[in-house]
Amino acid sequence: MEVEILTVEVTGPVLAAGKSLPKRPDRGGRIGNAITVHVNCWEARIADMSIYMYDIEALKLFKIADGKKIGMKFEKPKALREFLRPVIDRFPGDTFYDGGRIVYSIRPLKDVSTAGLIREESVPDPTNQDELFVKYTIKRVGEVSSGALASYVANPNACTFNIPQDSINMLDCAVKWINRVNFLNFGKTASFCPQPLQEVRNKLFVIHRGFFASLRPQWKVRLNIDMVHKAFFPSGNLADILHNKYGDNMFSPTTWRAMSRDIELLRVEASHYKNEQGKFHLFLMK
Repeated sequence: MEVEILTVEVTGPVLAAGKSLPKRPDRGGRIGNAITVHVNCWEARIADMSIYMYDIEALKLFKIADGKKIGMKFEKPKALREFLRPVIDRFPGDTFYDGGRIVYSIRPLKDVSTAGLIREESVPDPTNQDELFVKYTIKRVGEVSSGALASYVANPNACTFNIPQDSINMLDCAVKWINRVNFLNFGKTASFCPQPLQEVRNKLFVIHRGFFASLRPQWKVRLNIDMVHKAFFPSGNLADILHNKYGDNMFSPTTWRAMSRDIELLRVEASHYKNEQGKFHLFLMK
């Protein structure tokens, strides 16, 4: 990411009529010389408009077998919630999702009111084996104004006690949603580059570079971008991945507890395990 460079003279850039950057009270330092400051903030201008808010939650995931719906179980709601993403991708283009339970929309979503409704829609199977359907509920829960943030910044008496946090959350979500084409989003956390920065397969992780983008209103609205690195479990054949770390010790009961922690909550698809009905899908190994 290209970094902006700001050159600050002793006179200081003017922030508003009659206001300037604070200066040192003494005459020490490098008065009179230009100082180069590397910054990672950009000024953002926010349009004044109301955005509709919707609460959405996945209820169940089904697969079709022999013409019947079979429920699939998950240890945590956030794992089931991942199947909402393809559903939300079908919403109109002026909607965006926070990765949790909130969907924002510039225009009202068709047929969705405060009373809410329950729907079932087909979703792709990550393993390309089953026909999946997700059952979810969605309802309108209110509106949030982006103009509240501009009013907060313009108010000379504003303080953090009455900061418009709902507006900030909505705009943070919009920035992240816009960048989803080039970066991978995981829930409400950072956005990451698709290609790993470093692979440490003998320790069961690969490192991806990403960033947090957040709006911080002070004397103006600043969009801060902070870099972050995170380790992820590597992709590939599970037996090969575990053998790279544990070697022949993976067959010893003394290492089974550690191996169980490594593979907990992973969805594993082993194509060589079959029965007459089809393939087994492993959601938790004990």
